[in-house]
Amino acid sequence: MRNKKLRAVLLVLAFATTLLTAIGSSAQNADNARLVPVPQGQKQKIQGVVGVRKAIISPSETRAAANAERMAGQIAENTARQADDR
Repeated sequence: MRNKKLRAVLLVLAFATTLLTAIGSSAQNADNARLVPVPQGQKQKIQGVVGVRKAIISPSETRAAANAERMAGQIAENTARQADDR
């Protein structure tokens, strides 16, 4: 009788340990990861599982890039005009 109780207790402890381990490891997959936008050119510390990093570009960043290209073109044109004038 005592031997059966000991086996039952060991079996319950083994099952509980396995269950707790499974719950802990299932929380570490990349499906429940949150995307954190990182400004371009800056470093960000990463903790946990890293799966896929997709670039997230906000509309304001897109406008800023377009403005920078337009300004670079204007500077190039002005430089070329100044060189022609000389």
